[in-house]
Amino acid sequence: SAWARKPVNNIIVWGSGKPGKPESRHPFHCRENFHVLLLLSHPDELRIFHTWLQAETRLRSGVRYKVRRYKAVGSNYFRKPLEEITNNYSFVNETNKNLADAFQDSDLAIYSNTSAGLLAGRYGTLCAQLDLNDLYRISPCIDQTGLPLNCETASDFADIINSLKTGNDEYLNGIYSRQIEGSQNYTENFLFINKTRRQTPLRGMDLIFFT
Repeated sequence: SAWARKPVNNIIVWGSGKPGKPESRHPFHCRENFHVLLLLSHPDELRIFHTWLQAETRLRSGVRYKVRRYKAVGSNYFRKPLEEITNNYSFVNETNKNLADAFQDSDLAIYSNTSAGLLAGRYGTLCAQLDLNDLYRISPCIDQTGLPLNCETASDFADIINSLKTGNDEYLNGIYSRQIEGSQNYTENFLFINKTRRQTPLRGMDLIFFT
Protein backbone atom coordinates (compact mmCIF):
# COMPACT_ATOMS: atom_id res chain seq x y z
CA SER A 1 0.00 0.00 0.00
CA ALA A 2 1.15 3.56 -0.59
CA TRP A 3 0.16 7.17 -0.24
CA ALA A 4 0.93 9.61 -3.07
CA ARG A 5 2.62 6.64 -4.76
CA LYS A 6 5.17 6.38 -1.96
CA PRO A 7 5.70 3.10 -0.12
CA VAL A 8 4.60 3.05 3.50
CA ASN A 9 8.16 2.75 4.79
CA ASN A 10 8.92 6.19 3.34
CA ILE A 11 6.03 7.88 5.13
CA ILE A 12 6.99 9.50 8.40
CA VAL A 13 4.24 10.21 10.91
CA TRP A 14 5.50 12.95 13.17
CA GLY A 15 3.52 13.21 16.35
CA SER A 16 2.68 11.58 19.62
CA GLY A 17 1.97 7.98 20.40
CA LYS A 18 -1.60 6.92 21.03
CA PRO A 19 -1.78 5.43 24.55
CA GLY A 20 -4.77 4.04 26.37
CA LYS A 21 -7.37 1.37 25.76
CA PRO A 22 -10.72 1.59 23.95
CA GLU A 23 -13.85 2.15 26.01
CA SER A 24 -17.33 0.85 25.31
CA ARG A 25 -19.38 3.06 23.02
CA HIS A 26 -21.31 5.67 24.97
CA PRO A 27 -24.94 6.40 24.06
CA PHE A 28 -25.81 9.41 21.95
CA HIS A 29 -26.64 12.62 23.80
CA CYS A 30 -29.56 13.45 21.54
CA ARG A 31 -30.35 11.97 18.12
CA GLU A 32 -32.54 14.93 17.20
CA ASN A 33 -29.73 17.41 17.94
CA PHE A 34 -26.63 15.47 16.99
CA HIS A 35 -23.38 16.71 18.56
CA VAL A 36 -20.44 16.62 16.13
CA LEU A 37 -16.83 17.43 17.04
CA LEU A 38 -14.68 18.71 14.15
CA LEU A 39 -10.97 18.14 14.77
CA LEU A 40 -8.81 20.44 12.66
CA SER A 41 -5.16 20.26 11.70
CA HIS A 42 -5.19 23.09 9.11
CA PRO A 43 -7.43 26.14 8.55
CA ASP A 44 -8.14 25.13 4.94
CA GLU A 45 -10.06 22.12 6.27
CA LEU A 46 -12.50 24.48 7.95
CA ARG A 47 -12.89 26.53 4.78
CA ILE A 48 -13.77 23.41 2.83
CA PHE A 49 -16.14 22.21 5.54
CA HIS A 50 -17.85 25.60 5.30
CA THR A 51 -18.56 24.89 1.62
CA TRP A 52 -20.00 21.49 2.60
CA LEU A 53 -22.50 23.19 4.90
CA GLN A 54 -23.42 25.59 2.13
CA ALA A 55 -23.89 22.80 -0.40
CA GLU A 56 -25.80 20.20 1.65
CA THR A 57 -28.96 21.30 3.46
CA ARG A 58 -29.15 18.08 5.48
CA LEU A 59 -25.94 19.07 7.30
CA ARG A 60 -27.71 22.17 8.61
CA SER A 61 -30.65 20.45 10.26
CA GLY A 62 -30.65 18.70 13.64
CA VAL A 63 -26.85 18.91 14.01
CA ARG A 64 -24.57 21.05 16.15
CA TYR A 65 -20.85 21.33 15.43
CA LYS A 66 -18.03 22.06 17.85
CA VAL A 67 -14.76 23.03 16.17
CA ARG A 68 -11.48 22.17 17.90
CA ARG A 69 -8.46 23.62 16.19
CA TYR A 70 -4.91 22.29 16.27
CA LYS A 71 -3.61 24.49 19.07
CA ALA A 72 0.07 23.96 18.41
CA VAL A 73 -0.25 26.06 15.25
CA GLY A 74 -1.61 29.08 17.10
CA SER A 75 -4.96 30.83 16.87
CA ASN A 76 -4.15 33.41 14.19
CA TYR A 77 -4.23 30.91 11.32
CA PHE A 78 -7.73 29.76 12.25
CA ARG A 79 -9.28 33.10 13.24
CA LYS A 80 -10.66 34.18 9.87
CA PRO A 81 -12.27 30.86 8.77
CA LEU A 82 -13.67 30.38 12.28
CA GLU A 83 -15.25 33.82 12.27
CA GLU A 84 -16.72 33.24 8.83
CA ILE A 85 -18.35 29.91 9.62
CA THR A 86 -19.59 30.84 13.11
CA ASN A 87 -21.03 34.14 11.83
CA ASN A 88 -22.92 32.32 9.08
CA TYR A 89 -24.17 29.39 11.16
CA SER A 90 -25.36 29.66 14.76
CA PHE A 91 -25.06 25.88 15.17
CA VAL A 92 -21.26 26.01 14.70
CA ASN A 93 -19.07 27.04 17.64
CA GLU A 94 -15.49 26.63 18.77
CA THR A 95 -14.63 24.47 21.77
CA ASN A 96 -11.57 24.98 23.95
CA LYS A 97 -12.11 21.85 26.03
CA ASN A 98 -9.37 19.30 26.35
CA LEU A 99 -9.57 16.42 23.91
CA ALA A 100 -11.02 13.91 26.38
CA ASP A 101 -13.86 16.21 27.43
CA ALA A 102 -14.52 17.24 23.83
CA PHE A 103 -14.91 13.59 22.81
CA GLN A 104 -17.19 12.78 25.72
CA ASP A 105 -19.45 15.73 24.88
CA SER A 106 -19.86 14.52 21.28
CA ASP A 107 -21.90 11.89 19.46
CA LEU A 108 -19.50 11.82 16.52
CA ALA A 109 -15.96 13.07 15.97
CA ILE A 110 -14.92 14.04 12.45
CA TYR A 111 -11.44 14.75 11.15
CA SER A 112 -9.43 14.83 7.97
CA ASN A 113 -5.65 14.96 8.47
CA THR A 114 -5.05 14.57 12.18
CA SER A 115 -4.61 11.25 13.92
CA ALA A 116 -6.38 12.76 16.94
CA GLY A 117 -9.54 11.41 15.33
CA LEU A 118 -8.26 7.89 15.93
CA LEU A 119 -8.44 8.53 19.67
CA ALA A 120 -12.24 8.69 19.63
CA GLY A 121 -12.42 5.03 20.60
CA ARG A 122 -10.49 5.77 23.79
CA TYR A 123 -13.53 7.73 24.92
CA GLY A 124 -16.42 5.68 23.53
CA THR A 125 -17.12 8.05 20.63
CA LEU A 126 -17.77 7.18 17.01
CA CYS A 127 -15.57 8.88 14.42
CA ALA A 128 -15.63 9.54 10.69
CA GLN A 129 -12.92 10.71 8.33
CA LEU A 130 -13.83 13.49 5.89
CA ASP A 131 -11.86 14.32 2.77
CA LEU A 132 -11.44 18.03 3.46
CA ASN A 133 -8.41 18.40 1.23
CA ASP A 134 -8.16 21.02 -1.49
CA LEU A 135 -7.40 19.38 -4.87
CA TYR A 136 -5.24 16.59 -3.48
CA ARG A 137 -5.11 14.38 -0.43
CA ILE A 138 -2.42 15.08 2.14
CA SER A 139 -3.23 12.47 4.75
CA PRO A 140 -1.60 9.05 5.07
CA CYS A 141 -4.74 7.99 6.95
CA ILE A 142 -6.73 7.89 3.71
CA ASP A 143 -7.43 4.33 2.61
CA GLN A 144 -5.00 2.99 5.19
CA THR A 145 -6.91 2.68 8.45
CA GLY A 146 -9.82 0.52 7.40
CA LEU A 147 -12.16 2.81 9.35
CA PRO A 148 -15.80 2.12 8.46
CA LEU A 149 -16.94 5.76 8.11
CA ASN A 150 -15.25 7.71 5.31
CA CYS A 151 -16.73 10.67 3.42
CA GLU A 152 -15.51 12.18 0.18
CA THR A 153 -18.44 14.57 -0.30
CA ALA A 154 -20.93 16.58 1.71
CA SER A 155 -23.66 14.21 0.54
CA ASP A 156 -21.68 11.22 1.84
CA PHE A 157 -21.39 12.91 5.21
CA ALA A 158 -25.09 13.71 5.38
CA ASP A 159 -25.88 10.06 4.58
CA ILE A 160 -23.61 8.90 7.40
CA ILE A 161 -25.17 11.24 9.94
CA ASN A 162 -28.62 10.02 8.96
CA SER A 163 -27.57 6.37 9.24
CA LEU A 164 -26.14 6.99 12.72
CA LYS A 165 -29.14 8.94 13.97
CA THR A 166 -31.53 6.20 12.82
CA GLY A 167 -29.34 3.14 13.47
CA ASN A 168 -30.08 0.65 16.22
CA ASP A 169 -27.54 -0.47 18.82
CA GLU A 170 -26.51 -3.55 16.85
CA TYR A 171 -25.67 -1.43 13.82
CA LEU A 172 -23.84 1.24 15.83
CA ASN A 173 -21.86 -1.25 17.91
CA GLY A 174 -20.78 -3.03 14.73
CA ILE A 175 -19.44 0.21 13.28
CA TYR A 176 -17.72 1.02 16.55
CA SER A 177 -15.99 -2.37 16.69
CA ARG A 178 -14.66 -1.90 13.15
CA GLN A 179 -13.55 1.61 14.10
CA ILE A 180 -11.49 0.26 16.99
CA GLU A 181 -9.88 -2.35 14.73
CA GLY A 182 -9.07 0.24 12.09
CA SER A 183 -7.56 2.64 14.62
CA GLN A 184 -5.36 -0.08 16.06
CA ASN A 185 -4.26 -1.10 12.58
CA TYR A 186 -3.14 2.44 11.84
CA THR A 187 -1.22 3.00 15.05
CA GLU A 188 0.51 -0.38 14.73
CA ASN A 189 1.58 0.06 11.10
CA PHE A 190 2.77 3.67 11.00
CA LEU A 191 5.69 5.21 12.85
CA PHE A 192 4.97 7.79 15.53
CA ILE A 193 7.75 10.14 16.56
CA ASN A 194 7.62 12.32 19.63
CA LYS A 195 7.63 15.96 18.48
CA THR A 196 10.07 17.10 21.15
CA ARG A 197 12.47 14.18 20.95
CA ARG A 198 12.71 13.10 17.35
CA GLN A 199 14.21 9.63 17.24
CA THR A 200 14.36 9.05 13.49
CA PRO A 201 16.13 11.47 11.12
CA LEU A 202 13.90 13.09 8.51
CA ARG A 203 14.99 12.71 4.89
CA GLY A 204 14.35 15.21 2.15
CA MET A 205 11.60 13.20 0.44
CA ASP A 206 9.85 11.95 3.54
CA LEU A 207 6.17 12.81 3.90
CA ILE A 208 5.43 14.30 7.30
CA PHE A 209 2.04 13.99 9.00
CA PHE A 210 1.55 16.24 12.02
CA THR A 211 -0.64 14.89 14.81
